[in-house]
Formats: sequence, C-alpha cells, structure tokens
Amino acid sequence: MNPEHYLAFQVGIGVIFIAVVFVLTVGFFGSKFFQKYFKVVMQTRFIIVDKNRCGYVHSIDQHQTFADTGFFERLLHIADVTGAKCIRLFSFYGTDGSDEYFDEICARLSRFIEMAKGHDVVLCHENEKGIYGDTAERCVKLLKALPELKAVYDPANFLQCGEDTLKAWDALAPYIYYMHIKDCASDGRIVPPGEGVGQIPTLLSRYAKAGGGILTLEPHLAEFVGLSDLEEEGDKSAVGGCKFASGREAFDYATNSIKNIIAKLA
Repeated sequence: MNPEHYLAFQVGIGVIFIAVVFVLTVGFFGSKFFQKYFKVVMQTRFIIVDKNRCGYVHSIDQHQTFADTGFFERLLHIADVTGAKCIRLFSFYGTDGSDEYFDEICARLSRFIEMAKGHDVVLCHENEKGIYGDTAERCVKLLKALPELKAVYDPANFLQCGEDTLKAWDALAPYIYYMHIKDCASDGRIVPPGEGVGQIPTLLSRYAKAGGGILTLEPHLAEFVGLSDLEEEGDKSAVGGCKFASGREAFDYATNSIKNIIAKLA
C-alpha cells in the first residue's frame, strides 16, 4: 500500500482506489481479483467513488432523456458489499436554481429513491454549489417533497452561495443526516476548519446536541484531481490560499484543526 494510504487508518477516513473506480465503471464488481482491495476499503469503513464526476449522473438537460441507471445500480451493489450506509446525491447541475426544473429533479431523484429500496442505505442530498439545491430554501423544498431523502450539510458551500450558515442549519436541522467539515473566509477562499466565517464550532455544538455522530472532513485546501470537473463554466473554487508542502500536510492540518475544535467542545 502507498504510504499516504495509511492516513486513512490513522484518522478513520477511507481510501479511494483506482481499481474500485474501474470496477464501478465496467461492472466487474464480482471478480475475485478485486477482493483484496475491498478488504482494505471495508477496514476504513468509508469510500467515495465517482468516476463520472459532474457527468450524466450530476447534470440535467431537459432536451435529453434520463441516462441509463446502471451506474446507480452499481453504486448500490458496492454499498451492499462494503457495508456503506450513505450515498450522497446532488440535485443536478445545469438548472441555474430555476423552479422550472423542480418537477424533473424530483422525478429523477425519486427514481434513485425507488431503486434504493431493499438496500440498507440512506440517500443524502448535499447542498453542492451550482446545483438546484444550493440554498437552504431550495434544499428544504426538495426534502419536503422527497421525505425519504436526507441532508448532507456543507457550511462552506452555503457561504459560497451567499447563505448564512446558522440560518441554513436552523432550516435544515430536521433533515440533516451528516455534516461536511469545510470552511471558507469572507471572500470565499477555502480555509482550514475554524479559521473562516463558517462558524464551525457553533455548528458542531448544535450537531452534537442533536445527536449527530458522522462528520466528513473535506478540507479542499489544495488543488486535487477532479476539482475542475466540479466547477460550473467560468467558475473556479478559491482553494490553496494556505500553503502546504503536500496534500498529506494539508490534510493533517485540517484533521488536527477539527480535532482541536471538538476537544474544546467536550
């Protein structure tokens, strides 16, 4: 195993394996060749696999029919085998936040919800920047229309969409299943947790009081493969404002930052 992969075991966060991404793409998940990779993934107990970043699964076009659902079926299969309990969903790029797409968005998400029945997974909608549900108001509208759907709360994404993080929390609190840890400065630059205006300590305190127990550390403190694929045309996330010698150093710093915040809340 590459040295950087050991970080997952140290901080309890999963590893992304190219082999697993390959399996997801071609559908050869049952091959015994990949079982050794699955064992490592299951030890870390968390996996993110998205070969089609910002591709047909995340985008919407009213002039095209919905893409083959085989990709989502493979996600469900991987969740079954690895024991993953959550699948994160977006409410599609290309909508410009327009309510004219609302019925189509609900129809497509409803198809995912129907497919997930019989699988021990929770479908969670994230307030990703640039999708329909990137404001608290539109997230609540979606979650009320689709009660089987839960929320992933990302404070930095709300800030970058001009939202107040505490007001957004109050609006989404009944629906939140887990929380992303990502912070940003008042100018939109991504910064380490607790060093921005996202009010991370207050949010964590509220989350703990509500019985929350799942955090996903998503620092975005340096450029990474796939970041540009998640940007809308003409947009660019302000990452890398902090200088680190490596991605490992950046992740270590973010991990220690959130640990310190949690320790002060205890």
